[in-house]
Amino acid sequence: MKNLIIATCLMSLVAIGCGRSSKDSDSPSDPAPKTEPAKTPSKEPAKTPTSTPTDDSKNPDDGKKDEPKVLTCEDQWKKYVEMNNKDDFSKWSMNSETSFNGTVTKSSSTSKTTVIASEDKGVKSKSEMEMNGAVYPSEYELTKVQFLDSCKKPAKVLEQGAESITVEAGTFDTKWTKTETEAAGNKTTSKSWITTLASGDTLLVKSESETKMPNDNSSKSVMELLETNRK
Repeated sequence: MKNLIIATCLMSLVAIGCGRSSKDSDSPSDPAPKTEPAKTPSKEPAKTPTSTPTDDSKNPDDGKKDEPKVLTCEDQWKKYVEMNNKDDFSKWSMNSETSFNGTVTKSSSTSKTTVIASEDKGVKSKSEMEMNGAVYPSEYELTKVQFLDSCKKPAKVLEQGAESITVEAGTFDTKWTKTETEAAGNKTTSKSWITTLASGDTLLVKSESETKMPNDNSSKSVMELLETNRK
């Protein structure tokens, strides 16, 4: 299960100012008394202006807030590998509805995914999907190449927000993102609710997806977290 990893840009602009002090002095000295012979006026050498730092001349880092940096696709992959430890599992429910050539089909299932290996080249998982009393086991691997390729083609973000939601696994503070993708004439709109765990890892709590296909065909699905051992 690919986790959504949201970051913001680090931007900082610091302006430092300095003030001036002391004025130039180039006026002649006072004239001699009248009873004295006239003296040739003399000039004092001009004083070199100096610059005295004002109170604004502070460390540029003072008071600067640290902003989360933007993660590169490579950084996101490293984070994904770190977040998926061997034997981590999560279980979701899924309800779907498909409309094809006027026929509507509904289905319900549960899916438990367990990490069996996590390394730089890929993350392997096993899945047990249960539907209509039958269990369908499978294994799959998300490779680094697949992840990076997907990362370089991000979905179009439509909306974002924060929300506390309750599912069977509990109540979670989440950040949600609504996205849109289009391929082969199919347009898919998805909304995902992601929570940040105490460990700093992120976890999918809920997702809704709707795909519109040619000839008025469509499919909808809703996933909700039932159980997890991730903390």
